[in-house]
Amino acid sequence: MIALLTIEIVINAALLIYAARDRSWGAFGIIIFFGPLANFIAIAVSLALIPIVHRTSRESLGLYTLLAFVVPTLAIFADWIIIPMMGLHGC
Repeated sequence: MIALLTIEIVINAALLIYAARDRSWGAFGIIIFFGPLANFIAIAVSLALIPIVHRTSRESLGLYTLLAFVVPTLAIFADWIIIPMMGLHGC
């Protein structure tokens, strides 16, 4: 589960860094397309790894599955909140 959280933090930190550097249409694209896409892919990969997690971990699969959905979903909302606060412009 730590790996799941770490990967989510790295993915979303990279998206936020790019948005902070761009602060224009690229940042807007992250809000409406690339951020949700990256997080939905993270959900799909996390769910595809359930059999491996089940064999190798003693952690609860229910908790893992819940985190696989909740963490990326919260990251999408966090992107929607943080990126507009960066002082976006249309140039």
